[in-house]
Amino acid sequence: MTTLTPAPSITIRPVRADGLDTYFDLTLLVDLRVPADQLPALKKTIAAALRAESGPFTHGLNHFLFAETADGTLVGAVHVGPAQ
Repeated sequence: MTTLTPAPSITIRPVRADGLDTYFDLTLLVDLRVPADQLPALKKTIAAALRAESGPFTHGLNHFLFAETADGTLVGAVHVGPAQ
């Protein structure tokens, strides 16, 4: 008999400007197909987008989101927005 474990409760929330380093660290866990020498510029671009949005980051052109468990453990990050 298989026992199923319920999935943890996950909350999706916008990334705040003070979460940039954490957001960037999480995104580096995937293959961004960006050469290492271009990463500092990418981080500046992300920081500029986070600072440029007015109000919640989930309502501007760019959406920077964290997924976290009920205890605040980050388990994912995503950025969606218009194609460059």
